[in-house]
Amino acid sequence: MSSSVPSPLKATDTGAAASEQAASAPDPYMPGHGTNAYRVSRYELDLDYKLSSNRLSGRAVLHALTMYPTAALVLDLTGLRATKIQLNGRRVRKFSQRAEQLVIVPEAALPAGEEFTLDIRYEGNPVPRRGLWGEVGWEELTDGVLVAGQPNGAASWFPCNDHPRDKASYRISVTTDANYRAVCNGTLIAHTSRASRETWVYEQAEP
Repeated sequence: MSSSVPSPLKATDTGAAASEQAASAPDPYMPGHGTNAYRVSRYELDLDYKLSSNRLSGRAVLHALTMYPTAALVLDLTGLRATKIQLNGRRVRKFSQRAEQLVIVPEAALPAGEEFTLDIRYEGNPVPRRGLWGEVGWEELTDGVLVAGQPNGAASWFPCNDHPRDKASYRISVTTDANYRAVCNGTLIAHTSRASRETWVYEQAEP
């Protein structure tokens, strides 16, 4: 993301300043989306979706690695509200949402090369994202829903580092109304039914 949160690292520390500048350098093709500050290696998504009300409740677990020292983790998230966040198993007290970004502030800045896990609970009524190429992402149909993620529509249904260069593996679990089939990238590894709900689980091992 081109506008990352300022770091508390001293401006006189030229190495830290250079790292912050590199992490927030804008991409001319995808301005304002994605970040170089960290890379996500895996997403684990648990989604519960009600078609009649277009209501999505989700849990996203991100496994990632910092590339630069960072005082704030900035994710793309559009039209949905984060309700609870944990960083490495500890609850995050300070986070905010602005425009199309979720900003997470750890208790202490993360050094470069540190592995971390984010556990984010979120909810809302998904909508498409408007951008340079028209609407992308979430799209309600007459009888169902689909997501056109490229190039930057993923943030319309889960918090992410939304840039094509940041490739990751996925496990996606979707629980929705019975008699509807959830289809995702990857291999279907589980399908269960309970009362009026069905759950579909897909694994995409390779980015």
